[in-house]
Amino acid sequence: MDKVDPYRRLPASGGTPADPAFAQAGSGLPRPRPQGLGGWLAVFAVVLLAWLAVSAATFTLILAMIGSSHAPTGAAMIRAQCLLVAIAVLFAAKLTVLALMWLRSPRFPRALVAWLVANIVVAATFWMSLAFERPEDMLYVAPLLATELLWNGGWIAYALKSERIRNTFSARER
Repeated sequence: MDKVDPYRRLPASGGTPADPAFAQAGSGLPRPRPQGLGGWLAVFAVVLLAWLAVSAATFTLILAMIGSSHAPTGAAMIRAQCLLVAIAVLFAAKLTVLALMWLRSPRFPRALVAWLVANIVVAATFWMSLAFERPEDMLYVAPLLATELLWNGGWIAYALKSERIRNTFSARER
């Protein structure tokens, strides 16, 4: 058992197996803990910025539509106004989540999950209200709802299970 492995090479610096520079896979040395705004968390930050831009554009377009001469009437107008309010509230929630992320607040994971769940509820309510008006549209609504559930569900699972999020946003001593 104490034989020297002939296939194990020393690093160019001439180190020994006890040196951290010599560490190889399975050597028993601990991996650095992922933390900080990197990895999938950086991808999420870019996606969140894109969501903010899309939300602002959608809000502007709906506002322009309501103010135009082709504005919807009746139930469609009420739906457009409710959607406008929902977009404004979710925009504020997205800004809050983004601020908590950049501040590395311990409240970030809970705020993220709450916002994603609220986003699912608002999308489901909106799409279902369209489908109940015209039942034949359910074929178009079902894939949109499934996409929303899968996309937000994936980010919720990441927020709850990620070691990077746990290490980056854990409560720190002050």
